[in-house]
Order: sequence, then C-alpha cells, then structure tokens
Amino acid sequence: MIEQIWRDLLAPDDLEESFVARNEIDDVISLMIESRINPRKYGGNLRALLTGGMPDLFGGGDPLPTTPSIGKYMLVAERPLYTPLWLLAGFPDVLVWFNEKMDLVFDPSVDEKEARRSYARLFGMGLDSPQGSNENEFKNVDGTLHVRYYRNLIANYVKETNKSLETAVQAGSAEDVYLGFDCLRIVGEQSTCTLIATMTTKYYLELKRSYGASFPDESSLLALSGILDAQAYIFGTKQLTPAQVIALAKETEGMQDRLVEFLIQFETLLLSIDTPALSFEEVRSVCQGEAEAIRGSIQRTTDSYRGEPKITDDVRAMMSSPQFAQLRLAAGVCNTTLLGKLVVDILERIQWDLTRSGVIRKFSDATFSKPDPLKNRHAFIFQSVTPSLMVVTFFDARRNDELFRIQLGVFEEDGPLSDEMLLHLFEIMKQELFAKYGKPAYVMENPSMINQAMAQSTVVPPGSAFSDDAAWSLPNAILTLTLSMRRDGATQPNIAIGYGDLDHDPLSRSWAWIREKRKTL
Repeated sequence: MIEQIWRDLLAPDDLEESFVARNEIDDVISLMIESRINPRKYGGNLRALLTGGMPDLFGGGDPLPTTPSIGKYMLVAERPLYTPLWLLAGFPDVLVWFNEKMDLVFDPSVDEKEARRSYARLFGMGLDSPQGSNENEFKNVDGTLHVRYYRNLIANYVKETNKSLETAVQAGSAEDVYLGFDCLRIVGEQSTCTLIATMTTKYYLELKRSYGASFPDESSLLALSGILDAQAYIFGTKQLTPAQVIALAKETEGMQDRLVEFLIQFETLLLSIDTPALSFEEVRSVCQGEAEAIRGSIQRTTDSYRGEPKITDDVRAMMSSPQFAQLRLAAGVCNTTLLGKLVVDILERIQWDLTRSGVIRKFSDATFSKPDPLKNRHAFIFQSVTPSLMVVTFFDARRNDELFRIQLGVFEEDGPLSDEMLLHLFEIMKQELFAKYGKPAYVMENPSMINQAMAQSTVVPPGSAFSDDAAWSLPNAILTLTLSMRRDGATQPNIAIGYGDLDHDPLSRSWAWIREKRKTL
C-alpha cells in the first residue's frame, strides 16, 4: 500500500508532467519509504511550494501540515537551482543544512578545488563515479542530480547532525503509515493490500470447502470471510461492525471479479482505520491501484492453500459456536450441514416409551429447556446451529406421560426467515432425511391446488399454506417435512418436521395411508 501512496503523490495520473523523472520514480519512492517520510507533511510542503504559502480560500477539511524549514523556500528565488520539488518538499531541512555548508565551503578564502571536493563528498560523487567523469554523468536532462546522489546527501546530513528528518513520521504514532511494512517483507507480501487479500482468500476457501452448503449465496460467503479476517477490528478494538462488512458484500452483487471488487472495498475500510492521516478517498484510490496485485494474490492463494491450523480453527469456531449464532444469521449463513445432522440425531434419540424425565435427559445438550404451561409439552432450543432449532415434545398424560410426538422447527428471534433461506434449508434437510431414511413415501406435487382448497375451507386457519411437503413411513412412526413460504400465502413461514408414534399420535395416524403405497397429489 505504501508504495502506491507514494506513486500517487509523485506521479499522479491527472498531471501532464510528473514531479519526478519517469525513469527515477521507483528510486524516489524507495528513498521516501526508507526515510519514513510522512505523506501528509510532504503533501503540505509541496502545496506550500506550489502556492507560495497562500491559504486555500475554497478548500475544506483540515489543512495539510507543513514543516519549519519549508518556509525558507516559499519564494522561487530562494530555492537552489535545479533542485527538484520532491526533494524540497520531502527534505527541506537537509537542503537548509546543505546550503549553510555551501556558504562556508564556497567562501573566497577556501581553495576552489577543495570546495569542489567538499561538494562532491556530500553527494558521494567521488565514491561511485570513474575518474575523469563529466558532470552530465551525474545529472538528468533537466539539470537535477540522479536520485542516488540525493540519497548520499540525506545520509550525510543524518550522520553529521544526528537529527531526525523533520518530515519523517514519528514511529508508532497515529500517522505512522509504515507500521508493519517490514513485516510484510518478512512474510513475502508485496503490500498490506496483498496481505489482507491473502488472508481473506484463505478464509473464503476454507469456508467454501468445509461449510459450502451453509451459504445460500456468494454475499453470505464473502461477508463471513471478511468478518473472520477483520476479527481484531470487530471483537478487539471494536472499530468495525459486522454490519459494515455485510453491507460491503451485498454492494458487490452483480459485479464481475466479485472477490476482487469486495477486497478492494473491504481493504479500503480496514486501511482507513489504520491510516487516519489519509482521507477515505485517498485510501480507496490506493486500494484500487492495487487491483492487479490483489488479483494475483487471490490466484496464488487459491493455487497453494491446503489448510492452515489457525484458519481452520477460526472457521470451525465461527461456524459452530453458539457465541456467533446471531452474527452467522446476520451474514446470511445457515449451518445446513450441522443443522441437518442435528435433526437426524434428535430423531434417532427418540423412543416412544420415554417419559418426560427421560426426554429431558436425552436433550440435556439443549441450550434452553422449558416446560409448556399446558403441561403435556416440553420445549427445547438448540442454539449451537444457525438458525436455531426448536424441538417441542408431546406427552400422553393417560399413559404415564409417555412421549408420543415431537415437532421440530427453525426460528430466529428477530423474526421469520426469508423465503430464500427457508427453501435452502428445506432442500438440505430433505437430502439429510433422504440419506438416512430413503425415498419419501409421499411427495407433494401440486401445492397451489391444495392451498386454494385450504383458502376456501372454514376449518383451516387463515394464512395456512404449503410450499412443499414430504412424508416417510418408518417402523411404527410417520415422519413429515413441510415448507411454508410467504410467496405461497403463508403468514407464518417456516419449516416443520413432525415425528409421531403411529399407535398413539392422532396426526401420524392421519398419514397411515402412505404405509400401503406411495401416493402423490
């Protein structure tokens, strides 16, 4: 990122002429980074040089800071000949020191040859130029020196004065845009942008590989990938909310290279927090300039990622811990694999001779357990999956409170799930039940006809509607899976799974006909 910041400052695309010779831009960028020059101070100094220090009568926001030495060069006549603007703006204190030394060196009392040798020593010209070289070998066509000589001058200033450069950032301060820059080199990343792209892509790949069925769309997958990479900002410093990341993921819907576009916006958000000295627009420009590097990082990570302990541990915790249930749901995630397996696991626990106390023991892993005021029901809630699963058990008081039916449904405390989410969950659950119990004995084929009949009925409550339905005939039991969605007229959209004792559950007995043969409507 820092290289792109300097590239934008030194050679902006909207300027016909650059402040730096095209063949030396990389050298100047390298010098600015090595010297830890503050981009804001550089920008403030440069503006002062270009305007002669005149205030911006039409500007808004906080003015860019300037440094003390720049005041000596407000007037063009006061500036050393053939000195580039980038050097004046970035190192004014070095030039003040240099000019003071030159006033002494070129005093009439000093031998001319000695004066030239002193000049050459300050720029290191005698160290890396062959004997007999002419001055054109030291200079660019515009009369400025090659960057390597200015680098030598700056090094001599620091060595002789033992002072810090006045335009340099204060290490560890809020304006230190170089924090972590050296670490990037150690881990083999080009920039902060590629580091974020690499980490987010790893989370993306791990989520897709291990929990792909839990994501109904790309938006939910991108959102949770970003949330995982932004853990420190969300759960640590709390400078970022999950809702901000989720909104970014949704904004990229319909875009080409969607992962790249998401990462550009996501990185702009993160780096705006890390570099408060830069405006949001400046950070966004930098991230957009890193698009190709981000794309390359995605490709390299996709080709090489085979799993890492930290990534897999983070993903497992995010996808399975009740602590993150609300966050998963907000991102549009549904733990379909875990949810489907939990449904089958609950059904397998059931024995029809269980009493209330026996059922409570069977469901001791539920998050909540609550008896119903009607006394013949007991509700259990499992929040280890997303969305949460509610299990209601029914007992027959005439038979010593023995279990005769259970009803399962998904729910979210903030309101009904969307039709898209319900349909996705229904298909996954149907697959799980099919894998465990085989092909259903009954499958609804014409829900609209049934819904029309129910709408005309005086017995069926208003707002009842079916979107899909399936039933299995099991040993001494009937299992049903029903989907109701808003688009089909349901006022209480949900998924309902019913499992009842065929001998004692009235609802299950009404399905007894499917034991004879498979029928469809």
